[in-house]
Amino acid sequence: MTPLYTLLYTLYVLICRIMRYSRIHFRFGIALKNAIFTLSVKFRNMDHIKHLTVFLVMWVLFSAGSSAQKKEIFLRKIDFALSKVSPLEAENKFYLTLQFNKDVQYKFYVKNHLKGGPGEAVVEIYDQDRLLGTNCLKEKYFDTFLFSCTKTGMYDVVIRFRDNNTGNSVISIYMIP
Repeated sequence: MTPLYTLLYTLYVLICRIMRYSRIHFRFGIALKNAIFTLSVKFRNMDHIKHLTVFLVMWVLFSAGSSAQKKEIFLRKIDFALSKVSPLEAENKFYLTLQFNKDVQYKFYVKNHLKGGPGEAVVEIYDQDRLLGTNCLKEKYFDTFLFSCTKTGMYDVVIRFRDNNTGNSVISIYMIP
């Protein structure tokens, strides 16, 4: 074996370790190893091998950064539908109490206009009567937002539709440890 092939094979092993042997990436790693072997045998021209080596090193560096990203853990899905608006404001809202933990981020995804409803769901997080987070600030509306919890405890999550509309929405809550 040539020293260059040994270097490329070492890069392959490093890639597999970075990707933690997940099935998709492991299969990709096997294909990559076979491609490295084929290229090292087929091409004796060092320029091709140099370009491949630069590509592999860049791929390893970018893969290491992406594997260090935090994973989202699904917690709960909330279906919120309002077919008609009630004169009592409290009947137009959905109330939920959840326990959030200190130093953990929670991500809220809001999907609106299911089944043709015109309303956009507004999610509000309260600690006692203090508003801590929402996906609607004045006229700006966000389909996703992050809530960084600063103390462990029970929090009230209130869901309502913007501008007293009717609608059908799904809110998904994820934890980012």
